[in-house]
Amino acid sequence: MFHFHLRMNFIPLLMLTTSVMAQTGASPAGEDTTFANQYFAKAEKWAKESKFDSAIFHYENAGLIYEKLATQLKTPTLWERYIKSYNNIGEMFRRKNELERAKFYLNKAIATGIKQLGENHLEVAQSFHNLGNVYVTESELEKALVHFNRALTARIRLLGENHLEVAKSYNNIGVVYKEKYDYENALVYFNKSLALKYKLQGENTIDIARTYNNIGDLYRLQGDFDMALEFAKKTAALKLKLLPASHAEIGSAYVNLGNVYLEQNDLELALENYQKALENAEKVFGENSLPVAAICGNMGLALQHQGEYEPAMANYQRALTILLKTYGENHLEVARNYYNTGELYLLKGDYAKALAHLAEALSIRRQALGEPHPIMSQVYRKMAEAYFEQKNFEQAVAAAHMAIMSVTPAFTDMNIYANPPLQNISSEVDLLPALAQKALNLERWFSLKSHDRKALQMSLSTYQLAADLIDKMRRDHRAEGSKLFLGERASAIYENAIRVAVLSYNLAKEIKYQKQAFAFAEKSKAAVLSQLLQESQAKRFAGIPVDLLEKEKDLKINLGFYETEMEKQKAGKPDKARQRQYQDRYFALKRAQEKLNEQLEKSYPQYYALKYKTSTAAIAELQESLDGQTAMVEYFSGEYTIFAFAVTRDGFDMVAIEKDSSFEARAASLITSFKNVAAKNAYLQSAADLYQILVQPLASRIDNKTKWVIIPDGELHQIPFEALLTETVLPQSAADYRTLPYLIKQREISYHYSATLFLKSLREPARVSYANLFAGFAPVFSETAKNGMLFQLKLPEFTAARPDAHRYLVTRDGKTLEELKHSEQELREILAVFFNRGRNYLYQEASEENFKKQTKGSKYVHVATHGFINNENPKLSNLAFSQPQDAGTIEDGILFSGETYNLDLSADLLVLSACQTGAGQIVKGEGLMALTRGFLYSGARNIVASLWKVYDQHTSLLMVEMYRQIAAGKSYSAALREAKLKMITDPATAAPQSWASFVLIGK
Repeated sequence: MFHFHLRMNFIPLLMLTTSVMAQTGASPAGEDTTFANQYFAKAEKWAKESKFDSAIFHYENAGLIYEKLATQLKTPTLWERYIKSYNNIGEMFRRKNELERAKFYLNKAIATGIKQLGENHLEVAQSFHNLGNVYVTESELEKALVHFNRALTARIRLLGENHLEVAKSYNNIGVVYKEKYDYENALVYFNKSLALKYKLQGENTIDIARTYNNIGDLYRLQGDFDMALEFAKKTAALKLKLLPASHAEIGSAYVNLGNVYLEQNDLELALENYQKALENAEKVFGENSLPVAAICGNMGLALQHQGEYEPAMANYQRALTILLKTYGENHLEVARNYYNTGELYLLKGDYAKALAHLAEALSIRRQALGEPHPIMSQVYRKMAEAYFEQKNFEQAVAAAHMAIMSVTPAFTDMNIYANPPLQNISSEVDLLPALAQKALNLERWFSLKSHDRKALQMSLSTYQLAADLIDKMRRDHRAEGSKLFLGERASAIYENAIRVAVLSYNLAKEIKYQKQAFAFAEKSKAAVLSQLLQESQAKRFAGIPVDLLEKEKDLKINLGFYETEMEKQKAGKPDKARQRQYQDRYFALKRAQEKLNEQLEKSYPQYYALKYKTSTAAIAELQESLDGQTAMVEYFSGEYTIFAFAVTRDGFDMVAIEKDSSFEARAASLITSFKNVAAKNAYLQSAADLYQILVQPLASRIDNKTKWVIIPDGELHQIPFEALLTETVLPQSAADYRTLPYLIKQREISYHYSATLFLKSLREPARVSYANLFAGFAPVFSETAKNGMLFQLKLPEFTAARPDAHRYLVTRDGKTLEELKHSEQELREILAVFFNRGRNYLYQEASEENFKKQTKGSKYVHVATHGFINNENPKLSNLAFSQPQDAGTIEDGILFSGETYNLDLSADLLVLSACQTGAGQIVKGEGLMALTRGFLYSGARNIVASLWKVYDQHTSLLMVEMYRQIAAGKSYSAALREAKLKMITDPATAAPQSWASFVLIGK
């Protein structure tokens, strides 16, 4: 069953700004006023410590005295103090979740205040503000907005625009819009609040922390989890710095951190933070308090996602007991508990109990909120899942349709064969899974019961709408990590959409369905990288002044530096003070970048239009751009099926390849055999099998083409297709590697991340002139040159291949890198090929600083060094340059992945003659997160990179021959092929381990 949780049904702790106003001024009525002031001062003390009952007792005693004296003396100041006391009593009851009592005291404060002081008084404004907070807690959002706006109007009139109380009003109005799912207005008010607080208070205050919290939760609700985590961490750091450990807001910081980790499926960290929050809540509020119930509900969700069903149920039951005792049956928090329990029964396979609990949740929410409402959408989706599991597909479709209607208020058509436009959406993160669920249910209804093609067509149409919504959401997300997260979640939608398009084609035999399947496959590839490149191109052609472009570039460089430093801190033994320093600086730079981006988008409409212009390569465009000898083959690797698409100038074809249980084993065997020369039999078997699986089904379409461009997916990124065997070879130890039927003997092969990026590379005009023909870098790391010392990273991760390629060397002595003995000669021979029209940087000159400065304007850039891949954290993948000998050197000699996005390259060909430079983490829905991505973004048009660790001498032979072929006029793909074919003729280098690692990304 399809699951797409972009919003968990947990309780976020909102940061409403409040005021417990201090008592000031001399006593006008002698001893009685002194007593009242003493009560008020003690109340303040208890309020700060979250001792609410004690605070209420002392505020009430102060208020009674102030009321008595004010009535006798007719003094406005005393009425102000009376109202102040009642405002604070109301706030204490709100924090205790005794909302009716809170409203009683606040309404009394308002009535008395208007009568005695008039509506345009600061303390009366505070009464409206505090009552607005109570209405937010009750989900009476329209009433909350009315009261907050009355407070804001009075505050601006009395204090002017530039005052902290005005900032607090902006914050709370933002909270209301967030709860109303009006995220655009919410962010406007939060940013107004934040800007004013910065101006008035600086950065390190609790008020700033509360607004950070709200902005972070806003990003979480929108599915932008990287940004949400940044704000949640900043909030927690500020609160831990400014508040005592026992303060209630420390617990709320842990809850909101846990919520983001839960959304990111980091369950251990989620539970760790919830446990800290629970201990805080039990200490501050008591074991049977509402905050404890809220945290238990969230812990239940995390345990449920871990598969710990019984502990999850125990937490839900503890929460429900507290909620029923406090609220009774008909309350939204009780409904939330029923919802979570229903989801748990659904996971356990008890669909009847699941539906019963979900129906209870639906009834309470409908009564409290009405329809449409995003919270209702979540319940309908869970009900659709339960009906689906019961194979009641018609009911499942109807429930999913109701889920869609719940987040599209203007769409009122109950007909399941209708869908809404992508306008006036109250929650995109709820609409996307609802659309996907409806589409899936329609397909299953067609396939298993109705066989009505109308249902199948509606399924495909709904998937198309979901894909359009993904495009919209990806544009709206700011952080790259959040875009990747969305793509990973969306990959299941694309897979199902392709399957429905294929099914439609099989029934109707209309090519439009094949083309639609291809479009879905293409949307799942390198979308984030494409968007980054689109943004970069937009800046060049939108008339943005040079000074703004330089400012933007500087921000990117600094952000890249601090991001890398933070990741290095995570990987090693962290220096907490330095970690905080980096986080603070990164956060400030991120805000500056966001502000600049908003300025560019607003001031330069052409930039905005170009930046957000989304276009996926169409079959007709590709066919028009391909020459008569080229075939492009694109793969989509799903859970059960591999979909392969072949595009040539004169045709288009598509096949669905069953992905049986043995496929992954075959692929893994082939990949392993490339790294171990002794695994000959495994290679012979798997290389022939995978050719039959992946290539043979498309033979009729592409066999007559001499050049193939492969767009891989998933595990296929790790396979060099040129090393596949076109015929079966019986495993035998005596087999001669030189005579094997390698695919490269028949075809010229290159690769790209997506058809869209490949098409852009074809259309990009060639640069006509270069300042330099060649720039080569080889630090060599010799024992005598004193440039092999590593200062920064964990050395055991650094390994280099030996000639037998089945064992790897750790660094030479635990401090220095293994010498690349042949790299110097490699560069000298390459430069000679070009008649010395360029420059080599060897040994100490092959520094990171020189690489960044000297590569601009070079047609060919060649780097012969050690490359290191970090699959756990791709941002720490890197290339090693000569190590700085001067402690004052700016660069550290390690070019990290994040830094590659800030280079200024114009290379027509970049060759990364190093280990694993084309390998990396495979992210579902985006592709390979390799070093090559950043180099493409920075301007390299074509890249040669390696898929595994390679022996230094063999690499040198391959590279020198490739450049000879380029100098002779061959295309890059043809030159690389000729170099590989030459190596195959030599018994010492004929095995694929020696030549197949290096692949061309480009044309």
